[in-house]
Amino acid sequence: MSLAGNLKTVSFPDILQLLATGKKTGILELKTSTRQKEVSFKNGNIIYASSVNASEDLLGNMLLHRGRITKEDLNRAIKLHKQTGRQLGTTLIDMNLFDKDEIAECLSIQIEEIVYNLFSWQNGDFYFHEGTAPKNAPFLIELNTMNVVMEGTRRIDEWLEIQKVLPPDDILLALATSPKTKNDEVRFSMAEFRVLTLINGERTITDLLTISPLGEFVTCRSLYKLILSKLIISAGKKRVMKRSR
Repeated sequence: MSLAGNLKTVSFPDILQLLATGKKTGILELKTSTRQKEVSFKNGNIIYASSVNASEDLLGNMLLHRGRITKEDLNRAIKLHKQTGRQLGTTLIDMNLFDKDEIAECLSIQIEEIVYNLFSWQNGDFYFHEGTAPKNAPFLIELNTMNVVMEGTRRIDEWLEIQKVLPPDDILLALATSPKTKNDEVRFSMAEFRVLTLINGERTITDLLTISPLGEFVTCRSLYKLILSKLIISAGKKRVMKRSR
């Protein structure tokens, strides 16, 4: 099947549906002038995804943000990974820094973030390389493509509501000292609790996205719900330190 074009004329969800219903195997390449991503399929299901020149998608950064590895250990692992040519995930396992299940979990989150990010692309060339398998993929997962389409579409709709509530990027966020809740009992998800622990009055949304282990969408959705619950408040603008001459 020859599938190529631009996202201006064929949307990313439509491409996913075509590949899923056709039970296709191969790699979907998508790129703009500054970004390039690849999504791999087997029998119509997503099994891997990767980014080129996008540090936010790298496994090492995700592990660093989650507090699961030190900068020193990560640098050692990257050096060894380059020397041996083995994938970073495999290298981390060889160094006894992680077990296979931990790396597989992080890779799964990474792949989902890459794919869901593509739902926001309105422009970009795409080409499907049928029958091609991903190279140097340390682990392959299997995501039901139609479920991904439904979740990705829901996320785009939810983003619009989230962005109406989140403060500007230069606003510090702090815990409410006397939250005004309807009753004494406050319930929130594990994701919301993890984001709540990162709030200290000295971080903006941009800062939180840098250190959050949950990915951009889940972090912002958690912030959105915590703000609506009045557990988080704005604490003024972040001061920009001026360099002395």
